[in-house]
Amino acid sequence: MKLRSINPLLSVFAICIGLVACNETETATEESAPEETQASLEVVDVDAAAADKLLKDDSEVVVVDVRTPEEFKEGHLKDAVNIDFKNENFESELEKLDPDKTYLVHCRSGSRSGQSLAVFEKLNFTKLYHLTPGYNGWVDAGNEVVK
Repeated sequence: MKLRSINPLLSVFAICIGLVACNETETATEESAPEETQASLEVVDVDAAAADKLLKDDSEVVVVDVRTPEEFKEGHLKDAVNIDFKNENFESELEKLDPDKTYLVHCRSGSRSGQSLAVFEKLNFTKLYHLTPGYNGWVDAGNEVVK
């Protein structure tokens, strides 16, 4: 009989020790883990009018056109950098850019550039404007293009 009355007490004692031990392990792990300093990407979706105003107001914004070189040759935004999203070297080409600068990224209609945002984030870029209607929306709004 006495064993039965001791067993529940021992069980409670063992559980308490286990909880304390687990808590100490978690605390030690949290304290020893290095802090992550990864910057978060801020993306602002813009239409053609807002993108045009942005480029006129801030000469430091870099335009990244993620269309194919063939599409780029048919016409592009002034001073745009062409980095083909479909190219296997897309990520390594983006790595050549300064992640702390501000970029306006676009493609033909917004799909590829939207998909590219994850790569920009992975590479720790901090500020992007996404031209959501793409190059077609830019042209439809009557904005300037270079051919």
